Amino acid sequence: MKKANKVTLILLTLTLLLTAFTTIGAAQPFFPDVKDHWGKKSIEKMATAGIINGYPNGTFKPNDPVMRLHTIYMLARVKELDDKVNDYNLSDFDYQFPPNIQDATQKKYLAVAVEEGWLLGSGLKYFNPRENATRQEVASFIALAFNLRGDFNSLPFTDKNNISTRSRSYVAGVYEAGILQGRTPTTFAPQEKVKRAELAIILDRVIDQGLADQDYDYQYNNEDNNSNDYSDTGYFGKIKELTMDSIKVDLLDDDDTETYDLSDDVRFYDEDEDETSLLSFSEDDYIRFTLSGGDAESIYMMEDIDSITGKIIDLEDDEITVAKNSSKDIDLDVDDDSIIVVDEDGDAYDYDDLEKGYKVEVTYSEDEAIKIRVLDEEIDNLIGTIYSLRNDEDDEDDWELELLDIYGDRVDYDVDEDVDVYDYDGDKLDFWDLDDDDRDYAVLHLNRRNDVEEIALAETIEGVIEDLDDDDIEVDGATFDLSSDIDIENYLIGSEVRIYVHDDEVLVIEVKEDEDNITVPGKVDDIDDDHWEITIEQDSDNEFTFEVDDDVDIIDDEDGDNLDFDDIDDGWEVELELDDGVVTEITVIEK
Repeated sequence: MKKANKVTLILLTLTLLLTAFTTIGAAQPFFPDVKDHWGKKSIEKMATAGIINGYPNGTFKPNDPVMRLHTIYMLARVKELDDKVNDYNLSDFDYQFPPNIQDATQKKYLAVAVEEGWLLGSGLKYFNPRENATRQEVASFIALAFNLRGDFNSLPFTDKNNISTRSRSYVAGVYEAGILQGRTPTTFAPQEKVKRAELAIILDRVIDQGLADQDYDYQYNNEDNNSNDYSDTGYFGKIKELTMDSIKVDLLDDDDTETYDLSDDVRFYDEDEDETSLLSFSEDDYIRFTLSGGDAESIYMMEDIDSITGKIIDLEDDEITVAKNSSKDIDLDVDDDSIIVVDEDGDAYDYDDLEKGYKVEVTYSEDEAIKIRVLDEEIDNLIGTIYSLRNDEDDEDDWELELLDIYGDRVDYDVDEDVDVYDYDGDKLDFWDLDDDDRDYAVLHLNRRNDVEEIALAETIEGVIEDLDDDDIEVDGATFDLSSDIDIENYLIGSEVRIYVHDDEVLVIEVKEDEDNITVPGKVDDIDDDHWEITIEQDSDNEFTFEVDDDVDIIDDEDGDNLDFDDIDDGWEVELELDDGVVTEITVIEK
């Protein structure tokens, strides 16, 4: 019986079963673990067609990586090569199989893959079918199976040179055919692993594009799933321009701006994922969107975006806790399928490589993390209160220190037997002279083994930054020298801080508040009255851009004039009142 007839029979049987149970209740999902998954539609279509299977316990495990061998299984089914596999005579095969493949059926699939040109027979014995398939490998299999080739030089990805030479035309071919998109609009991530749900979507596209002759009629029931036809897991951004034909977006994925044509079948959805119209969207709205063949296919409105910069104090597969300081932290959900993780340069970074203690900037909407930028993974000095000590003079092998750091996290450290300890004035102490009852503030330096090699006791002073340059900082009327290790670029005059002073020098600046109920002085550098943003330059030569509230109060201290936001001009001296990072009042000091 041909594959198509088998699928038709399966679908007919399924239809009768579902009809029989309509008096009992709604049909149950194929796999309980894909009920609310973004890939549900493709997974169920491919399961209906007999191309993919679940696990014996009834689950599908959509987020698990897919093995090379299983990729070949599924591709052979799409190509309707089952009979060829079943009838294959292994004695006719001239090449050596990998040593970890002993099963006859698995050997037949590999042999057919060689004969179809997906694998090289001469290199088969070195091929590990049980390794998880990468994106460039899946692209190559599909391109070879359906004779797809493309122009590598036309690929829009900044990391395209990381694609292996052999796979370049194949990746270009499947991309041009609309079968495999980038990880982001400008990155392909050729070495990243492909998930089971992603492969289902890819194979679904192969069939939808008419490359495979799969004759089945699948009716998708979306009653208990509001997700739609995802081309990939989706991109995030802020609308800069929207017309009837295209959309221009500031991307969160790679801090770039891109313009996309709207697909002929584009769909728009509100925050509750109910379908709406283009007219519901406007400039500066945050969106999640999916692409098909490079065109925007589904556009979802999001709640407002916010961000927090701080230390990771807790980390799970589906949750991250980031603390800005000891009094402000936030717990955020993490969706492994959509989270964007990059390093400081914007290059892709694996979420699984994050560790507690890393300094990060997290962009989030409601309670879900959207993007994590790793700012610092080298924790070479730490600040806080010495909470407890094990510092017996005669037991140096067991020296330990517990630090209550500025993020409210208590961390234990081994202490090197040759540790250098300095008091507030820079005079040297012995480690056993310290007393944890004193609750001293200290700055720690770690060696390569992450043992404490230096302890500098510090005096703390809290107040508002009144002036700042590369050499000095003024806090509440007192001026201090700055350590040459401090980069002042991100410090805002007007912020509430705690400074750690050792030997008359500031070693660390801890920001207590830099966006809520503070006054920020500066000279106007730019006014964007289209997007209601103001950029100021401070005496530190640092520039900062702030969102301005639509109902901002503008006070003219110089002339007493009634001013609107668009009356403000470059070069004016102003003071900005911030409420949760948004300017709610502008005082003009000098025009």
